[in-house]
Amino acid sequence: LLGEQGVMVPLMLICTARPEFNSQWPMRSHHTQITLNRLSVCDVREMVALVAARNALASDSVEAVIERTGGVPLFVEELTRAVLESSGVKLSARAIPVTLHDSLMARLDRLGSAKSVLQLGSVIGGEFSFELLRAVHPGSDSELESELRKLTDADLLYFRGMPPYAIYQFKHALIRDAAYEALLKSRRKELHRLIGERVEKQFSRIGQEQPEFVAYHYTAAGVADRALHYLRRAAREAIERSAHHEAIAHLNQGLALIKQISHPANQGSEELQLQLMLINPLIAAFGYAAPEVERASLRARELCEQLGDYAHRFRALGALCNIYQNRGDCDRAYEIAEQMMSLAEAARNREALMWAHYALAFPLQEWGDFRSSRYHFEKVIALYDSSHRGFVQDAGATARSFLAHALFRLGYPDQALHRVDEALTLARRRGEPYTQAMVLGHAGVVWMLCGELYRAQEMTEQMVAICAEQGFGFLEAMGKIWLGGILAKRGKCETAISSIRDGLGKYARTDAGTDANWERAALVRAYLTAGRGSEALNELTALRRGVQKYRKHALEADMHQFMGEILLQLGGSDEAEIEHCFRQAIEVARRQCAKSMELSATISLVRLLMMQDRRDEARALLAEIYNWFTEGFDTADLKDAKVLLDQLGKPS
Repeated sequence: LLGEQGVMVPLMLICTARPEFNSQWPMRSHHTQITLNRLSVCDVREMVALVAARNALASDSVEAVIERTGGVPLFVEELTRAVLESSGVKLSARAIPVTLHDSLMARLDRLGSAKSVLQLGSVIGGEFSFELLRAVHPGSDSELESELRKLTDADLLYFRGMPPYAIYQFKHALIRDAAYEALLKSRRKELHRLIGERVEKQFSRIGQEQPEFVAYHYTAAGVADRALHYLRRAAREAIERSAHHEAIAHLNQGLALIKQISHPANQGSEELQLQLMLINPLIAAFGYAAPEVERASLRARELCEQLGDYAHRFRALGALCNIYQNRGDCDRAYEIAEQMMSLAEAARNREALMWAHYALAFPLQEWGDFRSSRYHFEKVIALYDSSHRGFVQDAGATARSFLAHALFRLGYPDQALHRVDEALTLARRRGEPYTQAMVLGHAGVVWMLCGELYRAQEMTEQMVAICAEQGFGFLEAMGKIWLGGILAKRGKCETAISSIRDGLGKYARTDAGTDANWERAALVRAYLTAGRGSEALNELTALRRGVQKYRKHALEADMHQFMGEILLQLGGSDEAEIEHCFRQAIEVARRQCAKSMELSATISLVRLLMMQDRRDEARALLAEIYNWFTEGFDTADLKDAKVLLDQLGKPS
């Protein structure tokens, strides 16, 4: 009546109804019908904030409201209130606010026989095909089509395509949750098991392409053995796609099911498979030295010893070696690497020998034994085959990167750059993001050492971009530090220092921060370049403590040279003390056969001697080391040395 007479009175009448409502009166000229669409994600966020008022919700709670309410304002309001009333306790995935429960259940009850079809669909998932629904539905195709039409007409389901190729989707997650929760738990388990079995028998393609879907149903059905099978498959596929966090989630789900498998005697071997699979994605996601990696590796080694499984023990030892190496405990890492070599030699396994040499090379390089490190990395390259797998990074590509660093230190910069090019080519061919990121980062470091700063920056920026995209937090932290080192050499000191400090903060949170010596050295260099000698001295003091604690003599020459440069910059020090620092750096570099470091320290000493007008002594020192080199004359230090020699002229 009001609708009919509204034009005659100063009245604005607003009525709301469900989409399925059919009005009993015709539309008039003064009537306007508006279809209220879902709220956008931005609108939902705003509404949540308004409802929550001063009680700001955690971001994951807001995302849950967005996902489950489908943009329906009533659902948004009530679910937000339910979250607030839970006092911060996270609601279960299918929790339905009490204020909505009765109305949702009443709506389901009005569906009649279509309710059971909606419930069956809710067990399958938020989206399901007509074909799969038909495979588990007890009635005829015509009955099923009729019931589905009722559900789409009632605006509970969306659909695309026509049966038997139609795909259906719940319009609102809360409707699906209500339909699912209305089933008895025993009936749910029966249906989940039935769905898993039908998919295996009639829809093998789904099992191959979406193993996590089958795993979900067998998990919900309590069929742990089949669930584990599909979770392993899902994890393998995720690892191949470098979706490491996804793989971790699948494997952790599998570990939670171990005690439920049908044959308790197999629990140990099943868990071992999962723990070993877990190591690589954990490394990629959290870094080599992360506690999660250590827990998985120690548990894998424990299981190997319990089961007498010495074949897999090598893999667990390799992971532990990585952990201790990256935490700076080179003694422990070397001890484990020797165990790996003993196992590899006993097994006469080429791939195991390759990884054992790989493991031995790192502590030797950190101790400053660059020649022995070079030997082991070259053995890795000789033993490498592109089919070799086992660890998160490709051995052939990354060994070339690390060898390049050793070669540069030993005084072979051209050979170092050649190995960098080989590593980049191999990494691109493999197409593995983690390997590519590692190789790009180390390539950037070698190019920086050679003085090619723009190319070094390009490489390192590519590394950081890959890490940010893939979620490689450990490598991204290192990349930011290396990028800062390059920017400092380019004179962009404040940006450099900020980048390095940001990277060091992230690096510390990976549990590899105890071994941030190389990375801290970059900060010392940046402060020196910026003319901030006092801060450089503070960082050098911290660096010394780390080097002494872990006996990482690879940086010993650098530290003596740093000290000389800092004292020179600060002023007020005895020049004899500064000279002593540079001569100590030269002595250490000679002991390590680190010719590039000897050259760098000699250049610093020569500049000091020139200030003191000790030109003949300076010329003799510089000529001796310069004439040792047979390559790399386009690199920064050798060009600087040539300029100095020309300035010094002939002996008097």
